[in-house]
Amino acid sequence: NSLTADVVLDKVCHSLSEKPGDIVSANGALAILGRLEEKDNKKTFQVHAAADTVKLQWQDLLVNKLVLDGDYDGKILTLDHFSAWTGDGVFAVKGKTVVGSDGPLALEGRVADFGIGPALYHFANINGVGKLSMNFNIGGTTDSPKFDTLVQMRDVAVLEHKLKEMHGRVSMDNKVLTFTRVGATLTQGRHILNGSVDLRTEDPVLNLKVESKNVRVEPLVALATKDYSLTGNMDNTMHVTGSVKQQVKVVADALADEKDATKAGSLAKGIADNASAIDTLNGTGAGSVAK
Repeated sequence: NSLTADVVLDKVCHSLSEKPGDIVSANGALAILGRLEEKDNKKTFQVHAAADTVKLQWQDLLVNKLVLDGDYDGKILTLDHFSAWTGDGVFAVKGKTVVGSDGPLALEGRVADFGIGPALYHFANINGVGKLSMNFNIGGTTDSPKFDTLVQMRDVAVLEHKLKEMHGRVSMDNKVLTFTRVGATLTQGRHILNGSVDLRTEDPVLNLKVESKNVRVEPLVALATKDYSLTGNMDNTMHVTGSVKQQVKVVADALADEKDATKAGSLAKGIADNASAIDTLNGTGAGSVAK
């Protein structure tokens, strides 16, 4: 009632979504042991796999060494050991999870300098780069994961923002993702993020606060509009609330450095007039401007 086999993967590709280039390819060899078991008049086919020569590529992320040891009984996937190396990055995890339906989730592991570009593109349709490091312990269920961890990222470039380093606490419980003092250090200045994203419905609800100190205004203006030119430094507190699909409300209080800003007096009016996403912006020289 058992089966052993060596499986060779030669440029095996799988598309993860309809997005162009969101493809995983695999090369290497697996050793597989299959075993038919019967318990309480119920038959299950248990598959155990081991590999240490498999290479994976997800978009531009190359996993040049992969080691796995685990088994699957038709419902529960058990990972005794799984590690993936990307040169200077590593991802390691062990634990159990239910496959194909909601059920208990128990995974623990660590990530060190692992590339975030493919995940940004796959989950958020955003092009970006960066290195992620964290330890994690995930419980709850596959439908509603639960975790609380400290996260660190470095060399991040997303939406014309370049971050030298960012770190803080990220947690999830009952499908609510919470950010606690997630600080981001830019080339100049710093952002601090607090708040939550409610994922209990198909339309995420935001309740976020971003505090900025001595940041350059150019990247912020570029996010809002390509038709408005502004330079300078800015202290800012921004509140982002509401439903992603229906209406996101952004209220910002901005103070520009008039010595450095060439158009500091029209900061509030200029951004608010050109960015429909910003409902209210209070700034130097323009009072309160509402959209």
